[in-house]
Amino acid sequence: MTDANHPRSPRGPRGNSAHSGLTELIHHERAVPQPVAGVIHAGETELDLDPTETWEIEQGTDVLCEDGDKIGEVVDILPGYLVVEQGFYDPSDIYVPIGLVARHDDVSLTLAITAEEFEQRDWSERPETGDPDDDTTET
Repeated sequence: MTDANHPRSPRGPRGNSAHSGLTELIHHERAVPQPVAGVIHAGETELDLDPTETWEIEQGTDVLCEDGDKIGEVVDILPGYLVVEQGFYDPSDIYVPIGLVARHDDVSLTLAITAEEFEQRDWSERPETGDPDDDTTET
């Protein structure tokens, strides 16, 4: 039996197997759209664009330094800040000012600072944003 649907078919493991479909999904840039973390207005960034232009930023969007080093991935957007998750086994959030965004494409945001400059700053404190949902205000 050389039917293409038979498990021992010559075509099965090489071309039309479940593994080839999975590999195709893994190699596709965004196989499944991610939830939206928030919206960035061009006027808040270093970009020289129409300040009324906006972008929906998906959760999981890479955040890079200008020299290409990856800082982490966007998990949320607060007024004026990107919430960026760093680390894999013990992740933590950092708060990066949106004003540092220098480039934007479909899969990443690039900051206007180098990795060395990034390391010299403390990004760990959640900023008070004035947002009613922000629970960091002191009483």
